[in-house]
Amino acid sequence: MSDQNLSPKINLCYYSTFKELSEINHNPSYKLLTDYSELLSILNSNKKETIKFLYFNKSNINNILYNSEEIITIQNNENMRLSEFFYLYLLINDNSELVNYAYDINYIYEINNIQRNIQNNKIFKKLILSKIVIQLIENYRESNEYKLYEENELEIIEEENKLIILRGINEGKLNKYNLLKLESIEKRNVEEVYLTILIQLIMTNRYDLYEFIHKDLIEELDLESINITKKMYYILYKITEDENIKNKFVLLTKDDLLNSDKMNFFVFILKYIFKNPFYIYQIPLLLNARKNIINMIKNNFNQLSIFIKDQDKEKIEYIIKTLTDSGYYYNKYLNFNSKPLLEVLNYYKNYFPQSKKEEINIIESMIKNNKITGEINYLKDFDISKKMNIKFPIIKYILYLKIKYENFNPTEEDLNKSIQIWDKLENIIKKKKIKKIIKTFRIALTNYFNDINNKELLLQIFKQDDLNFFIKTNIKLLEKDKYSNDLEHLDGIYITKISNDINEN
Repeated sequence: MSDQNLSPKINLCYYSTFKELSEINHNPSYKLLTDYSELLSILNSNKKETIKFLYFNKSNINNILYNSEEIITIQNNENMRLSEFFYLYLLINDNSELVNYAYDINYIYEINNIQRNIQNNKIFKKLILSKIVIQLIENYRESNEYKLYEENELEIIEEENKLIILRGINEGKLNKYNLLKLESIEKRNVEEVYLTILIQLIMTNRYDLYEFIHKDLIEELDLESINITKKMYYILYKITEDENIKNKFVLLTKDDLLNSDKMNFFVFILKYIFKNPFYIYQIPLLLNARKNIINMIKNNFNQLSIFIKDQDKEKIEYIIKTLTDSGYYYNKYLNFNSKPLLEVLNYYKNYFPQSKKEEINIIESMIKNNKITGEINYLKDFDISKKMNIKFPIIKYILYLKIKYENFNPTEEDLNKSIQIWDKLENIIKKKKIKKIIKTFRIALTNYFNDINNKELLLQIFKQDDLNFFIKTNIKLLEKDKYSNDLEHLDGIYITKISNDINEN
């Protein structure tokens, strides 16, 4: 079942859930789900992370299941991943006295096979999956699906996973990153294991190893797809209030944003822990960082982007965009980046080499001296600069045809006429009214369109379908003899005619 087969109300409920994934930020859209048939339509759809959806709507769903006297059957599917198993584990433990979720023994086999195929050096993932398998077996024994003859096989799987946990502790593999107290692992549930890892990652003093250790664990534990629970939030909130954390990771000045440890810290907690923007306004560490960044932007920290290394720009921009939770401030920051200035500079050089000579010199001086001075009024042309710089090669091609066959020295005015000609040609091509363009000009454009070197540029202007239609319609005009003969006669008369013809249309 696809999105089209679901009612607008159910689609809204599903997508709203994933937009507002937080147990402490109550999302009223969960009330849109009112009966078991609606719930079943989501479960039978091709949507991903359905178990995650169930967890963040569990209160309402539990009521639906209770009133309808139904249960949800969990089946093997292509979306089986650690985060989904994690949420199933939480759902089972959330209401352990009731059977709301059922699965057959093959589901346990499948997860255990996933665990067996995990490399031994991914000990955290193996340990968590082992705990999940053990919990699923315990829950299965209490279900109506359980058959007595299955017990022997279940015991074998259960013991196998208990040994994995003990072996990891005894061999010290869990101490690989010095994250967990080994003696307490066996007694902790999966939620507590995740919480312990996150606490240790926050408290670590080795954010210089973020690219190696943290990212490795993030992938191993599927943290990108796991949103913290209410219990995890309250404990992690207290961790962020620790004086050492608050002092070490304060963001007050542009120099703080250039500190790699601070950058890695904020990227980690914003991207993999406190993912919902709602948390920014609840956690003082994040809220203060937000206020300070906005003040920096308001005070025109316009030299900041010049000193940021290229490999750090993405992190800085992510932090600013996420913490400010506002396109306005993010765009205001970007306006001080040298890249927009370069775009405007190229636009002025391409189209106004004479009339904007003074502006060109000023912008070049800014970029050369790594210093932005005065009001950056030129950035008002940023959007049109991006658009026109993409089109410049083909506009230059049209100007070239005029120069070649009319034999004159081009001016800015001539370039502007070429822009007008191209704008009208572009519109005609998109409307597929190809015959409105005279044959000789169609030949020249077909030659340009048919050149593989121009494909990337043209796809930024046209849809592939537009290009295919134009080339297919005119390709026969490129026959060698006919093309050579016609192109030789593309003179001032034809250029004037195409201009007049387009104006009439």
